[in-house]
Amino acid sequence: MVGLVNHNLKGIVLVSFTYYLVFISVKLFYLLKTGATTEQILYFLCSFTFLLSRALLMSLLAARVHTEAKKPLLILFDVSTQEDSKEVQRFRLQMMYNPIALTGSLFSITRSTILKFFSTIMTYELVLLQLNENQKDTTTVGQLNETLHLP
Repeated sequence: MVGLVNHNLKGIVLVSFTYYLVFISVKLFYLLKTGATTEQILYFLCSFTFLLSRALLMSLLAARVHTEAKKPLLILFDVSTQEDSKEVQRFRLQMMYNPIALTGSLFSITRSTILKFFSTIMTYELVLLQLNENQKDTTTVGQLNETLHLP
């Protein structure tokens, strides 16, 4: 059942995670960018909070499929050795090595994936801020050279 749902939703999940990755990075960049007015900062802060909460809620609900699928495995480990048949052993091995989770074609959605997703956003944001600072420094040096008539 989960495989059928996953097959039908994997494209939507991939597009959704890509959307959130791009737009959270852009919103955070504009929020941290200096020179914005108070109204712009307030707008971006409200918009960013809404976007982040929506992404986090969607991610946690999708990761819950994986979390709930692990619960029968805990029960299978509690089965005594006298009641342990080959079917129980096979089912336990299948649950251990074939994780059940929603995927985005390229990744499975688990809580660790969510952590990686948000750490990727923070990494991109730091790179964008560093590039923005380098661009400001280059512009300032260029303006200084033009003022002093240096080549």
